[in-house]
Amino acid sequence: MQQGYTSRFLNYLLYLPADQPAENLPLIVFLHGSGERGSDLSLVKRYALPALLESRLDFPAAVLSPQCPLETRWTDHAAAVLALIDAVRQTHHFDPTRLYLTGFSMGGQGTWYIASRAPRLFAAIAPVAARIPPDPHFLTHICDLKDVPIWAIHGNADEVVPCENTRNLATALETCGGKVKMSLLEGADHVQTAIKAFALNFGLYEWLLAHRL
Repeated sequence: MQQGYTSRFLNYLLYLPADQPAENLPLIVFLHGSGERGSDLSLVKRYALPALLESRLDFPAAVLSPQCPLETRWTDHAAAVLALIDAVRQTHHFDPTRLYLTGFSMGGQGTWYIASRAPRLFAAIAPVAARIPPDPHFLTHICDLKDVPIWAIHGNADEVVPCENTRNLATALETCGGKVKMSLLEGADHVQTAIKAFALNFGLYEWLLAHRL
């Protein structure tokens, strides 16, 4: 079941699989795109992983989906996201070795950025259709992610956020010894990338959950 909550950090949805104790579950953190910003948590359920969870009782992980306030980006809220993750983990006692971060579009950008601020926290990350973070110093910090398993996914027909963003991020990380699993989805535009990457049969969730700290 996916329920909405308010907190002093950010409003969020939390999904817990039915009939399973929360203790020791893996936790996936999902960051939405720019169209779901605001204070109405139902917007977060429109696309990607939160939309999938509306019809699933047996997803194999807990999922935390915070909501970004209007007129801001995830890169403005890195500290709040990390504080929210810490608070939710303390409450529910999720598996400390199986924390994952993923997101789409603005959320993919946030995935790169927030993971770079806490590279030892996440067992694996998966930015989807991500633009290079606006922080002019980000590319100097990207080497902090060189030991983090990363699957970067982008549609090669994306005109909203061109796939060169993901190519350039992967290249920058590889220059400092990092390894990025990169998938360019043939013919996929921006929305189609989200539909394909977050579908159950794509393999993203199995890939994430296979990693541990």
